Amino acid sequence: MKIKIFLSIFFTLVSMSVYAQFGTTSFWKLRSPFLKITTGAQIVSVINCSNIVTVQALTSSAVATNLASPLTVNLAATGMTFYSDANCATQITSVTIAAGLTTASFYFSASSVGSPVITASATGYRTGSQTEITTTNSYVWTGGGANSYWTTGANWSGGSAPGSGSQAIFNGTCVSNCSPTLNANMSIAGIRMLSGYTGTITQSPTYTITVGNSGWYQEAGTFVGGNNTLTLANGNFTITGGAFTSSSSSTVMGYSNFSVLGGTVTVAGPYTFSNTGTINAGSTSFQNVSLPLGNGAAITITGTMYVTGNFSASQATNNVVCNGGTVDIKGDLTISGYGCPGTATFKLTGAGTQNINGSAATAGRNLPNLTIASSGPVNLSGNLYVTGNYTYTSSGTFNAGTSVFAFASASGNVTADMGSVTYYDMVFTTNRDVTIAADVTVAHQLTLSCTSVCSGQLNSTGKIKLLGDLVFTTGAMGTATISLSGTTNQTVTASGSYFTPAIEINSTGGTVTFPASFTFYRDFTYLQGTIGGLTTAIFGGQTAVTLTPGSYMFNNVTLGGLNSYSPTVSGAMNVGGTFNLSASGNAVLNAGTFNLYGNYVYTGYYSMSGTINFMGSANQTISGSANCNTTTYYNVNKTGGTLKLMNYFGCYLGVFSQTTGDFDMNGYGFEWRVLTSLNGNTLTKNGGVLKVNGATIGTGSLFGGTVAP
Repeated sequence: MKIKIFLSIFFTLVSMSVYAQFGTTSFWKLRSPFLKITTGAQIVSVINCSNIVTVQALTSSAVATNLASPLTVNLAATGMTFYSDANCATQITSVTIAAGLTTASFYFSASSVGSPVITASATGYRTGSQTEITTTNSYVWTGGGANSYWTTGANWSGGSAPGSGSQAIFNGTCVSNCSPTLNANMSIAGIRMLSGYTGTITQSPTYTITVGNSGWYQEAGTFVGGNNTLTLANGNFTITGGAFTSSSSSTVMGYSNFSVLGGTVTVAGPYTFSNTGTINAGSTSFQNVSLPLGNGAAITITGTMYVTGNFSASQATNNVVCNGGTVDIKGDLTISGYGCPGTATFKLTGAGTQNINGSAATAGRNLPNLTIASSGPVNLSGNLYVTGNYTYTSSGTFNAGTSVFAFASASGNVTADMGSVTYYDMVFTTNRDVTIAADVTVAHQLTLSCTSVCSGQLNSTGKIKLLGDLVFTTGAMGTATISLSGTTNQTVTASGSYFTPAIEINSTGGTVTFPASFTFYRDFTYLQGTIGGLTTAIFGGQTAVTLTPGSYMFNNVTLGGLNSYSPTVSGAMNVGGTFNLSASGNAVLNAGTFNLYGNYVYTGYYSMSGTINFMGSANQTISGSANCNTTTYYNVNKTGGTLKLMNYFGCYLGVFSQTTGDFDMNGYGFEWRVLTSLNGNTLTKNGGVLKVNGATIGTGSLFGGTVAP
C-alpha cells in the first residue's frame, strides 16, 4: 500500500514538472527533434540591421544531422522584421534548411526598443527561441546642429557622431540641415540611407570614408564622392533607390557583394573588388576595374558588368574563380599571376585599340571564357591561358605579337572560334576536348602538352595551319588536322607518351624536319614539300584513319602495331627502306598500293586488300611470322636484283604475279590462291614447296614463265 502511494505521488510530481515547463505539450513530444538558434543573443539599435542569426535542426538527442529533405522554418517576433541579406533589404518570413544541411541563416531589424523574442518553428519540430535586446539608436541624423559637419554631435540623435562600431542612419527624421559634409576622415560600421531621406551626403576632397561590416544600404537620398578613397571594407553595397556617385580617386570593396537594384549609380573613378562576393551592377558603367582577389576568393557576376576603361585581374594564388555572367570591357584587359578562371566571360567590345596582356601562370589558369568582339585593333602580349570557350568575331585588325595563346586544363569540354587571323604561339595543355570551329593560322609554334597522357581530344571542322614548329610533349588525338604549311624550315619534336591528331604536309619552302622515328596516330596527308630527318614513319592508332602519301618517298615504314588498327591507304605509298606490317589483333588494311623498294616484313595477323609491288633495283627480302588471308595482290616488278623469301609465306586468298624480275623461294614454302602469270620470268623454288589453290606445283614452263627447282 505504501509503495502504491509513493508511486502515485512520484508520477504526480513528474506530471506537474512537465506541465510547468511545457504547458499542454504532450509528454511524447519531448522526444521529437527540435530547432535551436545557435548564434548568441544580440544588442541591436532600432533601425539597424543585425548580425547574422543561424537556426539549426537537431534530433531529439541534440545531434545535428544533415536533413534528407528541405525544411521550412517560420520566423516570428513582435516589432521585428526579418531579412535574407546583411543589408536588411529583402524581407522574408521564413528560411529553408536545404536537404543535406542542418542550418539556415537570416537577419533582423527592430522598429521599437524592447526585448523581442524570436521564435523559429517548423512542422514536426519543437520551437526554438531567443531573446534579443533592441536599444535606442543614437546615430540617426537629425541635422540639429549649428552646421552640417559630420562630426558635430548635435546633428545626431544621441548627441555624438557615430564611430567605427556604429551604423549611421539617414531617414525622414531630419527636417532641416539634412545634407552632411565630411569634415574629417570617417570610419563607421555602416551607412543606411532609408526611405524618406531627401538630403545629400558629400565626401569632402581631403577626407577618406571607411565603411565596415554593416555595409552600405541606400533606398533614397544622394551621395556624392570626393577625390579621396572610399573603402567598403567588409560589408555589402546595396542600392535600391536614390543616387550614388563614387569617389573619383578610388573605391575599394573588400567584401564585394555589389548590388544595384534601383536608383542611379555613377562610377567616377577606379573600382577595386578584393574579396569573395557577387556583382549585380545592373546598367552601371564602371571605369577602370581591378580584381586583386585574396586566397580562395570567388567573384560571381550576375548579368553583365560594363567596364568603359581597363579591367585587370591579378592573383598570386591558384584557387580563385570568376563565375557567372559577362564582363563587357571597352579598354585593356590585363591578366597577371593566376588571373581569374571560372565560368564567367570576359568580352572585349571596344571601338579603339584594346590590348590583352598576360603573364605566365604556374598552373596555366588565367582566363575564364574569352570573347573578342571589338571593332577596333586588338593586340596580344604575354601568356594567355583560356580555361573556357573562346570566340573571335572582331572586325578590327589583330596583332598577336609574340604572345602565347593557350587552352588550359579545367572542367568541361570547350569550343574555340579562332577567327580568320594569325596567332603567334598556340598551346593545347588540357585533359578535356577542345573543338576548333574553323581554320586557324599559327605563325611560330604549336604545342600539344600535358603533364601526363592527355585524356582530351583536339577536334576541328577546319585545319590548324602551322607556319612554324610543332611540339608534342604528350599531346592528344582528335579530329583536328595540323597542316605544316610553312615557307621556311619547320621542325617537329616529340617527347613523352605523345599522341597526334591528323597531320598534313603542305610546305612551300624549306624542310619539315621530323624526329628519326615518329608515330602518326591519325590521318596523314602529303601534298608538297621536303621532309627531313624521318628515318622510320610509324602509322598506328585509331581504328579508322586515312593515309594519303602522295608522291613522297618514305624511308622505313611500320604500319600497325596496335590491335584492330584499320587504315585506308588512298593512292600509292612509296617505301624506299623496310616496310613492316605489324599487328597484335584483327587488323585490317584497306585498299591502296604499296610500292616497295626495300625489304618487306610482316608480323602478327593482317587482313589486307590492295596491291604490294616489289620494285627495287637491288636484292629485296620477304620475312615474317604470320599470313594474310584476304584478296591481296603481290606483284614482282623489279628492275634489278632478286626478291627472296626468308621464311614460309602464305597468302591463302591472295594473288601473285611477276611482271619483271626474279623471285627466289630460298627453300621455303610459298602458298597462293591464284598465281596469274610469271610473264616470262623465273620463280626459283630452291627446294621449297610451291602451292597454288591448294595444289602442289612442280617445275618447268608454267604460268607463262619458268618454275625452277
